[in-house]
Amino acid sequence: MKSRAIALVAAAVFLPSAHAIDAVWDLHDPSETLVRNIGKNISFVDDARYILTPAQSGNTGVQATFTLNKGTIGNLKVDFYGDYYGPDKYLGSFTGDATKGPMTFSFEHIDGRKKYYYLITGTTGALGAGYTLTSNLVPASALSSPAAAVPEPATYAMFAAGAVLLPLARRLRRRKDDADASAERSA
Repeated sequence: MKSRAIALVAAAVFLPSAHAIDAVWDLHDPSETLVRNIGKNISFVDDARYILTPAQSGNTGVQATFTLNKGTIGNLKVDFYGDYYGPDKYLGSFTGDATKGPMTFSFEHIDGRKKYYYLITGTTGALGAGYTLTSNLVPASALSSPAAAVPEPATYAMFAAGAVLLPLARRLRRRKDDADASAERSA
């Protein structure tokens, strides 16, 4: 038994290309955060799992943000899986370049699921990498229909000024045209 444990520790230390973490796996708070720091030149597979309460799994969606805190991650991919009390079901994925800033994505298809998880894969650069994955539970209705934009008060003020100035500009133009026509007749 002792030799088996030593072999597992040695494999974890000397085989960095198969690095993985299985994180969280507990009841989902309204917002969950996974922070990871990964060594240099490592291909990794991270797994962030969450259990939903019956109330949460009724009409819930997920909005997530992936932020690269340091270093680089090549071939970054975030897959999203869920279940209906049975085998895991692939629900979607997100890929992108995290060096350009935080990446936000959402999934609205977790209705009735007891659990869901993110599978995060990629390869770190020569300096390693660190990231934060934040997962927020939101009503599914918030994801399916975007909210209408509400104009700023300055927008209303500009609209009102334009509505007042348009008739004034029209009146001034009419006076100028009348003056020009009068000058032509007298010439």
